[in-house]
Amino acid sequence: MAKESIAPPDLHGRNHIRKPIHVLASGRTVALMLTTVLFGLLSTHHLVTFYHSPIQTHIPPQETKTGHEDKACNLFNGTWIRDFRGPVYNNITCPTMPESRNCGKYGKQMDYVNWKWAPHGCDMVRFEPQLFLNIVQGKTLAFAADSIGRNQMESLLCLLSQLGAHRAHELAPKVDVKTGSPSDTKDRGTPCRRTMSVKNARATDSAEYGCANGMKWRYLPRFVHHGEYNRFATDTRKGLHEMSIHLEAPEVEVGDPPGAGVRTCSGDRRRTGHPKHIPPPPKRTFSPTTQQFPYISNTKEVETPTKVYSDGKDKFVTWYFRSHNFTLKALWTKFLVEASEREVNGTLVEMHDIHLDKLDARLAANLQEINILVISSSRWFFRENYLYEGGKLIGCIYCSEDNITSFDVITAIQRALRTALNNLSNCRECGLQLTLVRTATPAHFENGFWNTGGYCNRTEPVGGEASTRTVEWEIRNAQVEEASRAQKESSHKGQMRIEILDITQAMSMRPDAHPGIHWNNKWMRGYSDCSHWCLPGPIDMWNELLLSVLKRY
Repeated sequence: MAKESIAPPDLHGRNHIRKPIHVLASGRTVALMLTTVLFGLLSTHHLVTFYHSPIQTHIPPQETKTGHEDKACNLFNGTWIRDFRGPVYNNITCPTMPESRNCGKYGKQMDYVNWKWAPHGCDMVRFEPQLFLNIVQGKTLAFAADSIGRNQMESLLCLLSQLGAHRAHELAPKVDVKTGSPSDTKDRGTPCRRTMSVKNARATDSAEYGCANGMKWRYLPRFVHHGEYNRFATDTRKGLHEMSIHLEAPEVEVGDPPGAGVRTCSGDRRRTGHPKHIPPPPKRTFSPTTQQFPYISNTKEVETPTKVYSDGKDKFVTWYFRSHNFTLKALWTKFLVEASEREVNGTLVEMHDIHLDKLDARLAANLQEINILVISSSRWFFRENYLYEGGKLIGCIYCSEDNITSFDVITAIQRALRTALNNLSNCRECGLQLTLVRTATPAHFENGFWNTGGYCNRTEPVGGEASTRTVEWEIRNAQVEEASRAQKESSHKGQMRIEILDITQAMSMRPDAHPGIHWNNKWMRGYSDCSHWCLPGPIDMWNELLLSVLKRY
């Protein structure tokens, strides 16, 4: 029997060790108990060693030319830097945002959105929804993946289906803020911190700026802006009815807000402060308040799509952007290849029979109408699974059964991806023009798993370089190797193009951007989700990378 490899941390955030089932052999029970101990040791070590050595790129990276420079840069190799422009959307402007990703609404501090991905040696442009829709007009784009791939599609929906500024303002609550200081209507040149109690505010609101009017203050939520956000003020939401705003030497002249309160403040709002005759900095960080409403009034509203199909569980769902004749699909697949879940005494037990040489039938059935496909798979392999080729059992993962070869999980992931790419490349009836392989993304559980007290309560990205000595990097390397092989073969045959979305390094640095306990799951209160990603958040960067690839096609 082949030697069994040590199990890596459970990437799905689940403890795949279950209570012993009477039909299992006693040897398997012992192996599972030992695996549990190893998981506990590796889980803690796993996060500590994320950030250690410089990245080693063995495969040619995705490159792009930026700005007016002739040089190319690797978009996948970089770091996270501060960016106070605020997110492109929020839970008001995105009507399709699922509650389980709506972290701000359920109490998560929103500072995690004030970072942007900065590739070494170049700038990455913010997502441009209208450009994206122009590129995919008349096409169908699908995400074939598990719930992490679905997470990326949810991000893309929010980026593309924002409500117009007028509608967002109509949905916004009116907010009055009281404070005892200062009581004057003009504040010149002195940084100050004010703690205010907020009436009629939602926990999701964040202050763009505060404006004094006697003893009252008002602030505008960030979604009023469509362009760059006012950077002279930063805020911290301390609770449902309390907020702290730090003003950096502003000059604020305040009058009663007219109309609906959009033009709340007027006057000079330069980061340089007072007086007005001081020239502005080289780049204005925002438009004057009195110009904001006309500015957003003229902004082209991005189309709101229609959900035209759902299987009832939203594992297979289709959205349609009518004015662009663009279709967006989510296709649920755990492994990319055909698989069935085992039952014991009529109960599904999260063991699977996986046919490594057969493409997932539900994915295959949709290929004729798909033009662009994003695929990913890894997390469901990390449990007891049985592997087949040619209809015959060839081995297992984490089973430790006599006379069954034990497979390394990385090998199983790579074989399944090879089958998927070979089938996609050789499909003669398919409309596929481009397939993108999205690499592994980490979970960030600390001190346990989702069901053993594990949590993810970090508040900032982790600096430094991402370590290449983690299981995610092993998976990433196998995925990149397989995709690169398929790239060469398809280019020789003039077939479908294959690209790589290598997000492993970037997301390894973001333990702060998971829902944690802020995900409104009434059946699992107190459990942390450290696998999926908040919206808005760093997952939006995946779609900026996607757009950078589509620009070349």
